[in-house]
Amino acid sequence: MSKRRRTASIVLAFGLLVSTLLIAAGVRAADPSTPVVFVASGETYADALPSSVAAALSGGPVLLTRQDRLPASTIFELERLEPDRIVVAGGPVAVSDEVFAQLQLYAPVVERISGATRYETAAELSKAFFPIDGS
Repeated sequence: MSKRRRTASIVLAFGLLVSTLLIAAGVRAADPSTPVVFVASGETYADALPSSVAAALSGGPVLLTRQDRLPASTIFELERLEPDRIVVAGGPVAVSDEVFAQLQLYAPVVERISGATRYETAAELSKAFFPIDGS
């Protein structure tokens, strides 16, 4: 195994460990019947970080997913929380359309907030949850 591939494997394993710990913390922190849940990639941090502030102020957690499938721990949390709304942070490269479709099983409203880059996604999340005009 090349050094680059080994490093990528270690980073992915660390990311999955952090995802599991964050979900475990969410189990204790979030109440059932949560109004909104944010879902972002657990494989990269770029969309999960700006989602965390909006989630905290909206009264819901950030749950992490893989790009191409929902982990069992995330499904468990979605079933437990029964959210009214799910906000997917990031485009289909971060959270696939298949995962987006699967999320529709867990809430009546599922929306995607994204931009062309991680910076634009952060800006779109800010616009959606912290409008400048005060509305």
